[in-house]
Amino acid sequence: MTLKKILPAGALCLTLLLLPSLGNAAGKVAVLPFLSRGSEGGERLVPSLEGRSFFRSGELPPYAPSLLTRLLWRKLREADVDLLPLSASEEVVRGGALRKDPLGAALAMGRKMGACGVVVGAVYRFQEREGSSVGVIKPASVAFEALLIRIADGRVIWRVRADETQRSLSENLLQAGTFFRKGIRWLKAEELASLLIEKEMEAFPLR
Repeated sequence: MTLKKILPAGALCLTLLLLPSLGNAAGKVAVLPFLSRGSEGGERLVPSLEGRSFFRSGELPPYAPSLLTRLLWRKLREADVDLLPLSASEEVVRGGALRKDPLGAALAMGRKMGACGVVVGAVYRFQEREGSSVGVIKPASVAFEALLIRIADGRVIWRVRADETQRSLSENLLQAGTFFRKGIRWLKAEELASLLIEKEMEAFPLR
């Protein structure tokens, strides 16, 4: 019998925070829309959301932030994470607060929604492959991050950091398990992003 069946809904979030080792404890998690942090005219270094490192920003089509938001939300749902609908997150995002202070604004928005945790992300580069699955002129290249903030104390307790360009099997044997998991072929940018998110899903603490 799970905690969700034993405890009333109002007690689940508190139990999750007091007993973080219980990976199957339920708690509502909100996923905020990804921020757009691309750059035009070539790649440049852009600070991460926490400001402790940098990403190589670059080409970023306008649909990329929305695509990454939906992709991450779907991967979390497939991992049995108890999620708030994306529409709830979109309703609380107003003005430029999230862009000016990503972590602080995300924490405030998560509290407003009554969530146990809130995910805030940013995409820095989302370059589609040029060519086909069997041969490319230019491979897919992505750079993005996502942070899970625990509402109770404002701590970041899970991260996805991706800054990857697919290479051929002969060039990067160590990464073959990631890039060629779906067969020896060249991936689209969304497929590459999906695999990079999947690598971190086992470590997601709030489910």
